Amino acid sequence: MSIHSEKMIEIREALEKLSGDDRRSIVPMTYNLAADTWSGWEDAEQVAESDRTIGLEAARLNIELAEALGFGPERRKNGYWILGAHLLEAGDYEQAESAFTTSHEFTCQTDDEAAQVMTKGWIIASKLLRQEAAAETLEEIEHKLKTLGEDGVFYAAQYQPALEKFAEKS
Repeated sequence: MSIHSEKMIEIREALEKLSGDDRRSIVPMTYNLAADTWSGWEDAEQVAESDRTIGLEAARLNIELAEALGFGPERRKNGYWILGAHLLEAGDYEQAESAFTTSHEFTCQTDDEAAQVMTKGWIIASKLLRQEAAAETLEEIEHKLKTLGEDGVFYAAQYQPALEKFAEKS
C-alpha cells in the first residue's frame, strides 16, 4: 500500500468522526484539491505524479462525500467531471468516459445547458484519445458552447490544451 493510500484511509476515518456540517464544508475543498492537481488546464504547470495521485483520490472522496450527504445533481456533477479529468490524464479513457457520462447525467437534471454541452464534449474527448471519434464532433460542441455565454466560452477553451497534453501519452 502506498503512502497516499494509507493517508487517504486515515483521512476517510477522520471524516467519519466529523459532523455533517463539517463534512459538507470539506466537499468543495476536495473538489478544489482535485482541480488544482490536474494538469489539463491551459495554464497548468507540470504537476508531480504524487500530487496527481492525491488529486485523483480527492476527486473520489468528493463523490463519496456528496453522495453520503445527499447532495443534488447541481453539486454532484462536478465531482464526476473532475474524476473524469484525472482519469483522462491517467490514460484510462474508458473510465474517464464513464465518469464524464455520469457527470452529464447529473447535468441533465439541472438547468445548466452549458454544463450539459460541456460534459458531452468531454465524452467525445475521451473517445478522441481512444481514436473512436471525429474531431469535427468536438468542434461542433466547442462552437455550441461559445454561443452559451461566458461559462460556455470558458468550457470551450478547455478541450484543446488538455487533448494536446494527453495525446502525447496515448
